[in-house]
Amino acid sequence: MPMELLNILPFQAPNASKADVASEVIRCAAVRPQERFQELQTFSNSMLKSHPLIKQFGLTLQSRPVDVSARVLQPPSAAFDRSRVIPLKPGSWTSPGFYDPAGHGVELLWAILCVPPDRRSQGHVQKVIRELPRAAERVGIRLSSRPHLSQCPMGELNRKFDEFSRQGCAFLLLILYDEHAYPAIKRLSDLQIGIRTQCVRSRTLDKPNVFPNLLLKINGKLGGINWQIPDLIKNGDELIMVFGADVTHPAQTQQVRKSVAAVIGSVSPDLMRYGVVIRQQATTEKGNKAAREIIDDMRLIVKELLQLYLRNTNGRFPTRMIFYRDGVSEGQFENVLVEELAAIQRACSDVRPGEEPAITYIVVQKRHHIRFKPSDPRVRNVEPGTVVDTEITHPREFDFYLCSQDGIQGTSKPAHYHVLYDDSNWTSDALQMFTYHLCYAYMRCTRSVSYPAPTYYSHLAAFRARDWLSGLDQPAVLLDSGRFRVHTSQVDGMFYL
Repeated sequence: MPMELLNILPFQAPNASKADVASEVIRCAAVRPQERFQELQTFSNSMLKSHPLIKQFGLTLQSRPVDVSARVLQPPSAAFDRSRVIPLKPGSWTSPGFYDPAGHGVELLWAILCVPPDRRSQGHVQKVIRELPRAAERVGIRLSSRPHLSQCPMGELNRKFDEFSRQGCAFLLLILYDEHAYPAIKRLSDLQIGIRTQCVRSRTLDKPNVFPNLLLKINGKLGGINWQIPDLIKNGDELIMVFGADVTHPAQTQQVRKSVAAVIGSVSPDLMRYGVVIRQQATTEKGNKAAREIIDDMRLIVKELLQLYLRNTNGRFPTRMIFYRDGVSEGQFENVLVEELAAIQRACSDVRPGEEPAITYIVVQKRHHIRFKPSDPRVRNVEPGTVVDTEITHPREFDFYLCSQDGIQGTSKPAHYHVLYDDSNWTSDALQMFTYHLCYAYMRCTRSVSYPAPTYYSHLAAFRARDWLSGLDQPAVLLDSGRFRVHTSQVDGMFYL
């Protein structure tokens, strides 16, 4: 049957896109700025000449992009090995050693599990045993040269996790030969057994730099700090607590039709370690939609994160709180700000009456259509740290565009920051610099990321909850009054990395 003679029946839920299809779309969409802007200009000129509605409505289109003024912020310095402070290159760097390696010199027990058993596993296991301890030693972590080994069918996961936990393993490295095993693994490790796990696809083990990259995550999960950004804590008398928050909504194909909210809060004065509270949102008033953007029980969430902060700072209360909120559109600004800001303020009073830290509430947006290209055609992309706060920003409100990442391919997309509330009296320059430097605090890679680390972490945590819920008909077994019951041994750790 010729394809052009077929009709697609209406009201079908689309299947989730496969990973290879998604990667192909990304590859095709990765167009360099000069080419993208040329295509847009050609399209604009064509529309201006040929489309009748433009003339009928008296509309005009500019024949070329708008020129805007921009500044390039300086990258921060980073502390490694507890002694070396190195000025970072814009966008990326190489780590000479971890600032605070897990174990503090004590040899760590660990285990390798192949899930499910596979005939290819012997070569992969030998490679991990040979390479991972060697890479760990270079960054200051001591791993046992004789890890526990197991070929583990899915039905044996619970027993094996419990066994290795009782034997004192610091973490489990799982080589996945079936990626569908991932949700069950994370449900067991994060919620039930309470042991750190690091998964790696079998095919990923053949890629370069796989072991240094795995160690970035492993060290963070074990309570270590990969590097420190001293520029974030220049004023030692001031305690800043930073939050990141995101709400992820279910796709049409997902069984569980409720949104998940994740709120991240810093638990160390250096702003490198973060606790998390994850909860399932209530449905909207209409009852047939899951997309509720205002975070339920924000007061209780912030209260819990504040108590965690106090436990890690000897009872010192933050003097400033900065809240980076993801996933909010302009039409939701007022409602989200009114409800969530009041909840944050009440949480502070609940934890310590009379304490009123200065609060800054910022919405971070990535879903917009603003793109920049350098005026010099020889330059591939705008530099990391490029900030624009004139011409295309709001004439009265406090907003700015910041491109904090180094564009590897395609056209870099800046993040759009809307400062909805600020009683800290930040200057534009100071807040932009602080935000930019926070993009260098993301512990999963040695690159600056496209928006601040706590916002990224909240996104990871919300999607981890999606994994917990995957394939479950009765998600209530994971919940306590809407809150996910994370194992007590995981609460203080960054298990979501």
